[in-house]
Amino acid sequence: MTAPDAPILIAYDGSDCARQAVREAATLFGSRRVLVVTVWAEDVDVADAIVGLAREREVAAIVVGSQGLKGLRARLEGSTSNAVLRHASCPVIVVHDD
Repeated sequence: MTAPDAPILIAYDGSDCARQAVREAATLFGSRRVLVVTVWAEDVDVADAIVGLAREREVAAIVVGSQGLKGLRARLEGSTSNAVLRHASCPVIVVHDD
């Protein structure tokens, strides 16, 4: 259980869907504290880094954008948002770019 004043974690990679996720988080959570995280590392699993930081900081929720990859492309490239959904111990809000 998280504290009522726990921050929201926004995963940000500079993409259009990440910018949309920031806007949606502002609408949903208003003036709540926010931790914006950018992970740029080839040797680290991005979703694991996001989920790990969320646990460490005891955030209330994670907000992540999704490009909505489908089919073979999604299987080959993987999906950070899907991995965060599977492994996070807090609510996850996935914002699509459409």
